[in-house]
Amino acid sequence: MKPHPVKSCHCLKHSSIIVKSTEHIISEHTEQTMEMEAIYENTQDKVGPQTPSQNPTEAQNSRRWFVVITVGLGLICVLLVIALILLYIHQTAERDQLKKKVKEYNKTLTSLKINFSHLTDERDELQINLKSMSERKSELETNFSHLTDERDELQINLKSMSETKSELETNFSHLTDERDELQINLTSMSETKSELETRVKNLNDALMKSISGSFRYFISSEEKSWTDSRRFCRSRGGDLVIINTEEEQKYISSLVNENVWIGLSDAEKERNMKWVDNTPVNKGFWDKGEPNDYSGNENCVEIIHTKPILSNWNDFACSVMKKWICEK
Repeated sequence: MKPHPVKSCHCLKHSSIIVKSTEHIISEHTEQTMEMEAIYENTQDKVGPQTPSQNPTEAQNSRRWFVVITVGLGLICVLLVIALILLYIHQTAERDQLKKKVKEYNKTLTSLKINFSHLTDERDELQINLKSMSERKSELETNFSHLTDERDELQINLKSMSETKSELETNFSHLTDERDELQINLTSMSETKSELETRVKNLNDALMKSISGSFRYFISSEEKSWTDSRRFCRSRGGDLVIINTEEEQKYISSLVNENVWIGLSDAEKERNMKWVDNTPVNKGFWDKGEPNDYSGNENCVEIIHTKPILSNWNDFACSVMKKWICEK
């Protein structure tokens, strides 16, 4: 990792100051050495001439050793100063590098704090989502339980309906058999009915000849009021039927399958029933409680085909539309 250029210049500036200081110290030390030599020479001059025992060569050697030692000490000082300079440069560079690392670490720490904040927010959001999902899970489990119960209930109902279906199919089969049997019986009864109707017709024809002689009867296919029905019969040379005997009553009743007007009324005088030929009623075949003039205007008489043959007369309003029987 290269040191920052500004920091390098700063270190070189300090180094140049230290070198200059070192040079100044060396020059001062040299001057002091020279002054000491001068003092030493002056001292020798003041003392006087040397004794014969002192050797000039030894004195010169002593001075040389003194200079050498002094210079050596100066060099050692210079080397120490240089070592200190190099150590200072190294420590300064290491300090700058450590400062840079601390700055980078602080930057990384800030980034980590931001990331930690983001992660905390994400954690909180995930916890909220987890809580929501837990609630949703509980809701789904409840719905699943309800659906399971409904499924079980539907399966029970399906089983019950299947059993009911089987029972209905069995009943349908039985009813089909009964229907077929009834159809066979109906066919047989229809044949018997046709045979009986033929026999009744033959008997009626024979009875007609024995009772009415030359009389003929007409049963209408349309409906009219009692007055219009009589007018119809009279326009064809006849009148509404008159019944005087039990044999006639039985015969006339056997001819009809609907309610019909007959030639009897009390229109002229209330509760005085007369036939259309103004003859009074000799024998009546009234239903129970009749005639009762129920609505206050029941002045004409009908035969009710669903009543017993010998008690099927009923007074009714003359304006009501019904079929009728003419005789000629």
